[in-house]
Amino acid sequence: MTPTIGMVLLVKLTAYTADCAGCSGVMADGRRADHRLQVVAASTAWPLGTCLELQLGERTRRVQVADRLGPRTRRQPGADRHLDLLVAGAAQARALGVQQVRARVVPCRG
Repeated sequence: MTPTIGMVLLVKLTAYTADCAGCSGVMADGRRADHRLQVVAASTAWPLGTCLELQLGERTRRVQVADRLGPRTRRQPGADRHLDLLVAGAAQARALGVQQVRARVVPCRG
């Protein structure tokens, strides 16, 4: 899969936090993990820096691929269509749960 502007996919969306055992706090793109950055972790099928709009119910959320899925998630079938949203804490991650959402590849804002 090569993401191109305008491409729309149905993806599995979960959430993760930077506060976990074994986490370095640094994302794959070299930045410190911060939920305010609006980023997702994805498989290597998604180049770092890819920008997406996620349809979350009635809202659209703009995010950027800045991190990589963990080893256990990467090995699961369908990992190329799995995005993991960086959130502030475990309560927010549990509240998001596992969802199927529409993801559209969009140009990144300068």
